Amino acid sequence: MRRRTTFFPRSSLAFAAVAFAWGMVAIAAAKSAAPENLNTYTTAPAFDGLKFNDPVQVVFAPGEKHRAFVVERGGVVAVVRDLAHPKREVFLDLGRRGRTFDRDHGTLTLAFHPQFATNGFFFLWFSVTERGSRAGRLARFKVSATDPNVADLASE
Repeated sequence: MRRRTTFFPRSSLAFAAVAFAWGMVAIAAAKSAAPENLNTYTTAPAFDGLKFNDPVQVVFAPGEKHRAFVVERGGVVAVVRDLAHPKREVFLDLGRRGRTFDRDHGTLTLAFHPQFATNGFFFLWFSVTERGSRAGRLARFKVSATDPNVADLASE
């Protein structure tokens, strides 16, 4: 006796065909209503010509609008304190720990604690090599007690 394998019941296939047809109608209607220049966009420099080394993220601390942090894949987090007159300064440098030689690893993201303004905590996700294997590390740091524009590396 030959065994027949069915992945979907016939009623499910009929439902899927009807849903697909309605989806195609909705897409066609959306395309006809969309402006012709929908896929056109332009870019502009964010910080008036400042240069960053392989930036992967720009983030602002909670409640702050005039100080930006730029995460660079190579282990540096730069701070731009005055957006009207931007100047790149080093907030944190992981040194050799943050260096990477490929696109999938390195320092990848920065997140601030919700009460960053009062506790100074922030979190950094970066690649490390442990016992010969590549791993991701989530580390908590704190800003310097003497300068809020510099991280305290010893606080990890």
